[in-house]
Formats: sequence, C-alpha cells, structure tokens
Amino acid sequence: AYTAPTAIGGGAQDHVRVLECLVHPSYAGEEAGLVRVAADAARASKLLSHASSGDTQKCAALEEAGFEREAVLRGALQDEAGPLDLVVYSLGK
Repeated sequence: AYTAPTAIGGGAQDHVRVLECLVHPSYAGEEAGLVRVAADAARASKLLSHASSGDTQKCAALEEAGFEREAVLRGALQDEAGPLDLVVYSLGK
C-alpha cells in the first residue's frame, strides 16, 4: 500500500514530510525500489520515516533507498517478545 507523504504541521513545516509504507508480500525483494519511487514523488526537501527495530525488512529497505538513521527511541514499542526500539529515518533531497 502507498500513502502519500504528509506534511508535518503544515505552514512553515511543509518542507518536511513523513513517508509511511507497507509493501505487500507479493512485492518482496522490491521494497527499496518502491520506497525510492515514493520518495522521488514527494514534494519535500526532507522526508522522515520510521520503523520498529524488529522490522528488519523495512529498516533494510529504507537504508537501501538512501534513508539514514536519525534517531532511536529506546523501548518506545512493545510486542509479545518485549520492548522494541522505534528507529526514525531521514532522507534529505
């Protein structure tokens, strides 16, 4: 599924957008390319995205698409196995 990048707060922050992505299993292996296409289509000078530290496929796809780790929020998420970190990625255009 593709969700168009949204502006943060509007107005003065229109140059920063958040990209959220979920890739259907039938497109496995194409995640980074799909993220790049979405990032290229965004009208922003900076994109943010985030992933659970346990979602290694999403983390790898974002990094392969050129996103860099900007912050790690330790223990911000929880699953059945326990706490997970929330990794915030950025891509400057």
